[in-house]
Amino acid sequence: MNKKIAFGLMVAGLGYASTGHANNWYVGAGLGYTKANASTKVDAVDATPDFGRDKKSFTSSSILGTIFVGHTFHCNEFSWFVQGRGLWDNAELKSDVNLAAPFNKDSVKINRTGTLGFDVGATKSFYDIDFSLKLGVLLSKFDVKYDDLQGVLKERKSSYGWGFAPGLSVEKNLGFMTMGLNYEYQIYAPLKQEFSEINTSSRFSVRSKPRYHSVMITVKKAL
Repeated sequence: MNKKIAFGLMVAGLGYASTGHANNWYVGAGLGYTKANASTKVDAVDATPDFGRDKKSFTSSSILGTIFVGHTFHCNEFSWFVQGRGLWDNAELKSDVNLAAPFNKDSVKINRTGTLGFDVGATKSFYDIDFSLKLGVLLSKFDVKYDDLQGVLKERKSSYGWGFAPGLSVEKNLGFMTMGLNYEYQIYAPLKQEFSEINTSSRFSVRSKPRYHSVMITVKKAL
């Protein structure tokens, strides 16, 4: 679904550009690298009640891809822009957590399966190089998988997380297209998922704070 929405944004930009707003609209794509980190706390409680807790910093890295469509507004001293985009990566944040007896060692995995973003930014040119600062709002779908490693509880739940993403970029117009180098820091509100094991009356809570450092090479073309 996220891919369909992102593709729709690009198609909408193409259609609007054909009505006389050429050169202000652009479409593009990018490929890069993201390094993810998630400070994660796992709690457990059973009917006795016994309590268990472990805190870990989950880390992962992967290739990152994007497509985007945007519009530029030109001013005397600088330009500013708005754009929509879709992002995809396969970073898997995972770790074993030791909750101590009677819960012992469990496994948690967190995947970001798709992201939609909306950005606002400003651009200033120096010696034919464009420097940009932007701030983005992100909506991502996350899958959280819990495994007690004993074959009793294996469950996956999905939820949506909001985030914001300050970033900067450097671009060079080559005439037939514009190439850029972009950096972005993606910060999400805490995610929380709860799981239960009926046979032992145990409940597990996963609370995580995902962060992504992303570097990307982009190409875009004015319409």
